[in-house]
Amino acid sequence: MELLITAISLLCLSLRPVAASVPGLFEALNLYGASDFAAALQASPGLLDAAISGQFGTVFAPIDSSFSDSSQYPSRVPLNPKEEQIGWYHDTIAPLSWGNYTDPPDPLVVGTIDSKANLGGRNQSIVVNVTRTASSNTSSLRAHRAGLPLLLDRYGQPQLQWTSYAEISTGLGDVVHVVNPNLEFAKCGSTNGVLHIVDKYFTVPQLLSDTAAQIPELSIFTELLNTSCSCLKVTLDNRASITAFIPTNEAFAAAGITSSTKGAEELVQGLVIPNFLGYTPNLAAQPGPATTMNGSTLKIHKTDNVGPNKEYRQDFYVNDAKVVKPNIILYNGVAHIIDRLPSI
Repeated sequence: MELLITAISLLCLSLRPVAASVPGLFEALNLYGASDFAAALQASPGLLDAAISGQFGTVFAPIDSSFSDSSQYPSRVPLNPKEEQIGWYHDTIAPLSWGNYTDPPDPLVVGTIDSKANLGGRNQSIVVNVTRTASSNTSSLRAHRAGLPLLLDRYGQPQLQWTSYAEISTGLGDVVHVVNPNLEFAKCGSTNGVLHIVDKYFTVPQLLSDTAAQIPELSIFTELLNTSCSCLKVTLDNRASITAFIPTNEAFAAAGITSSTKGAEELVQGLVIPNFLGYTPNLAAQPGPATTMNGSTLKIHKTDNVGPNKEYRQDFYVNDAKVVKPNIILYNGVAHIIDRLPSI
């Protein structure tokens, strides 16, 4: 297999780019301020062969300034297994780009090339949320003064100029922002790849218990896991493809729940849906009540709203509990933080 990959790599190196004006991947990484990430990819034979042979359709590359703030890539040669996994987590097979949407799409669940996940045979995912924001109508008025038609909205006012930006949900609830999107790079094959420069590294997803333990507002949930029967923590950490709804400390306190409350195991199991990867796009598509691990049901629904800057957003509810932080990517699924215990 290694000989085959090397042969393909050599063949791809000998091929002309799809378009002469489109740089190759490593040229593009150096050109757009991600030379440190280029060096990291080149420090792994597996990542290097995958890049050269055209396996990467989309690359989310951390900008060079993120290296000084990160301990995730402390070395260059050779990469240790965790560092190499981070490299795979930043890449997808299919090209992914977006524009200035009038009506942005639902969040996008994007499968990466990171295969180290307990998701029933699926690779690890990220969730990309593209939002539009109205900046100002200044450029519209300026264009009108220059002799171009003035675009008006339905109220007869100068049409606002829209911009779109993307936020990416990764492990531990870390959110990564795209700072320079939709840059093409030439790769082996008939189509170009897509490069997005991001402001920091993706955080590799961890177990549910480890994830909750590293988020301060979830400390009561962590205590419930640790004080219930020992098998519950192990079960949740090792069960493939779960969706967990985790109340905040304030939500538990409002319901009078503490780490010493009896029935912790039953309570926690009622917050976890097994065999369901409920990233927010999938939550919206949930056809009916979902059955939890203790046999109770949760009704999931969403509302479409417009924010203060006229940005489009979706709010999700689990029974009467609102999701206040969605898409915390787990090693074996996804978690959402909610503002109260769902009423049954």
